[in-house]
Amino acid sequence: MYRIGHFIFEITGISEELMPFNLSEFRTEETPDYHYHIDIVDDIAFDDKDYIVNKQTIRIAKNGKLETRYLALPTDNRFYAECRETDETHTVIRFHRDYTRYLNIDTVFNSLLSLERRMNSYKSYILHSSYIVYQEQAILFSAPSGTGKSTQADLWKKYRDIEIINGDRTLLTKEGERFYANGWPVCGSSKICHNRRYPIKAIVMLEQGPVNEIKELSGIEKTRRLLREITINYHNQEYLDNALDFIGQLIKELPVTALSCTISQEAVDILDDYLKEVVPISNGSEA
Repeated sequence: MYRIGHFIFEITGISEELMPFNLSEFRTEETPDYHYHIDIVDDIAFDDKDYIVNKQTIRIAKNGKLETRYLALPTDNRFYAECRETDETHTVIRFHRDYTRYLNIDTVFNSLLSLERRMNSYKSYILHSSYIVYQEQAILFSAPSGTGKSTQADLWKKYRDIEIINGDRTLLTKEGERFYANGWPVCGSSKICHNRRYPIKAIVMLEQGPVNEIKELSGIEKTRRLLREITINYHNQEYLDNALDFIGQLIKELPVTALSCTISQEAVDILDDYLKEVVPISNGSEA
């Protein structure tokens, strides 16, 4: 069994040796709320249904509240998996034998679980970000790929006493009146993946620039930038509305600012000084 945020699930049908190593960080002995079964098959058959999403890498068909997803690699014309929800607590996955060597790649494996869909049930959202811990609070560096999230995280590790929890993704949750950063089993090229939970100190939207400076953002701009970096099923209006509500609460409660930065200690110093002014040091973590 595994626990990601508030979502507890089991996976049957294949051995754990075929799964990504990152997933082992999320083992639990708790009773699962959801069940996945994976079969390795020789063919993925599909028909011309009315797909609510029809893209090269994913097709989604709907049957009431249940979904069936067909998944393909960007460089391939064949589907590597069919993920069929059989009821509200079960998904049966048919995975093509020819692609078994890709099962231990975290992005491929986790695509089978439709985790962003599961997270919506718990009002939890995946933010594209580097997740660091400083003085027992989470600082999240968010930006499009290639902007320098990992670079800034590494600078903080060099110049401050911090720990990097995940180099590429963070699960955002709200519990009571507090927002938390949680571990996530996908970490991109950083290879840094830990299952740790901390209260969020701030979310920093990174920009590359010739000088280091803090840029205050309007509410609309905060929402726009967060929407761009949060994983949302845009084909489902309810999910989009839930995400917008979550973001609305988040930007009222947490500092969300932009940092134009260079690769320098000054970038760390400027942000650290800013955060000391706007956010008090708070309580600690949970594994």
